[in-house]
Amino acid sequence: MVNVPYFKPHVRFLPHFVEWYAANKIKHDLHSNWQMYRALHHAQNEGLFLAKKLQCTHILWTEDDHFRFPVDGLEVLLDADLDVVGFSSYKKKYPYSPINFRKSDKRISLTSGKPNLQPFYQGDGPEVQPCDLIGWNFLLTKIEVFDKLKRDPFEKWAFSPTDSHFCQYCLDVGIQPHVHFGFVIGHGDVPPEEIVFHRRMQESVNASKGRFPLDAMPSARDEDFDERVIETYVPAAALAVNVQCES
Repeated sequence: MVNVPYFKPHVRFLPHFVEWYAANKIKHDLHSNWQMYRALHHAQNEGLFLAKKLQCTHILWTEDDHFRFPVDGLEVLLDADLDVVGFSSYKKKYPYSPINFRKSDKRISLTSGKPNLQPFYQGDGPEVQPCDLIGWNFLLTKIEVFDKLKRDPFEKWAFSPTDSHFCQYCLDVGIQPHVHFGFVIGHGDVPPEEIVFHRRMQESVNASKGRFPLDAMPSARDEDFDERVIETYVPAAALAVNVQCES
């Protein structure tokens, strides 16, 4: 099952997703759950219900402001054979830090609202690493995970987002989420290969105004966006988007 909450889609999302789905539907016997203009927790709850009804083994979660879905990404995540694993992505705004995190203090809940998260890159570690929180950008979960949780992660969408509830409830029962650094999923207006350029541009603006970035950044920076991110799948339709500008 591929769950698609369609609320405020980014212009790149639809052409990228449609071509990815067409390339994978028959191969993996995929079903898709499109939820139009519904709150995220309702869309995700409906996706889980349908996946169980159709006796799916996994759910692939995504959101409509992401793009650059690797054509063989599902196979890569299936081969990892983990309960919860997803590709890395990044925040939509400067400094475009990762949206996979580790807790500074393991005792503090992800749903507490307290600042306790540190984003991280692969660094010198393995391609697949444990994390405490990861977003829905391209996240594969086994259906059986939800039978082990003691609380419903899609019960509400309030002070903490649903990914915080889901990952915390996984940790509570000993299920470890993982991030896969084999691909970087695009997010927002800046594609992965342009992150370094946009960082440098914003840092020049900040320096001219005597300002410094407020967002916490991991120690590794530009080197984590090397040539690998350019190898991610770019659908041909996405390159044909017509942009009109007034002269």
